[in-house]
Amino acid sequence: MILDEQDKERQAFFNQRAHTWLDKFYKNPDSGRYDRHRDKIKRILATLEVEPDHQILDLGCGSGVLVPYLLEWLGDRLWKWIMPGA
Repeated sequence: MILDEQDKERQAFFNQRAHTWLDKFYKNPDSGRYDRHRDKIKRILATLEVEPDHQILDLGCGSGVLVPYLLEWLGDRLWKWIMPGA
């Protein structure tokens, strides 16, 4: 894949912030856990009508913040493939 200058700038932007992203946007200051948006995420997942034979593809998932919720919801039906980098 060939990256143009705008792609490289976006990649640099997120890579520079990646190490603090979860703490800044997902860490609950009261509990210290990464569940600040737990209720919102659970409401979103509850609106999905996922059947036992369905699959979920989480594109552009960043840090993978949905993975714990998907694991809780789908259990061993969750299959995860990680592509590192921004």
